[in-house]
Amino acid sequence: MKPVGTLELRELVEQPEPLEPIRYPKEIELRSRISRGLVEEIPRSKKEPEWMLRLRLRALEVFDKLPMPKGVYGIEYIDLDELTYYIKPEAKRARSWEELPLI
Repeated sequence: MKPVGTLELRELVEQPEPLEPIRYPKEIELRSRISRGLVEEIPRSKKEPEWMLRLRLRALEVFDKLPMPKGVYGIEYIDLDELTYYIKPEAKRARSWEELPLI
């Protein structure tokens, strides 16, 4: 009996054709290597309080000190430079159920 999720993850990692990304309008997209500048930009974009920035910067310090995990199948394929860390969708406030987008 195979462990639940093992085969599915392997199939995704080894999939020959990339999945088609979902496209939608974005107001803000922060995409690059995790850095102090990126971490400072996220709370500024979200208009978060100062304590949240301090929390994020502490988390960055911990992240920078941690080694890349070993023994996780497919982790070598993750490109941290290509991740999008924050997206603020371009959206207007709906006034009724009919104005909401269909998925």
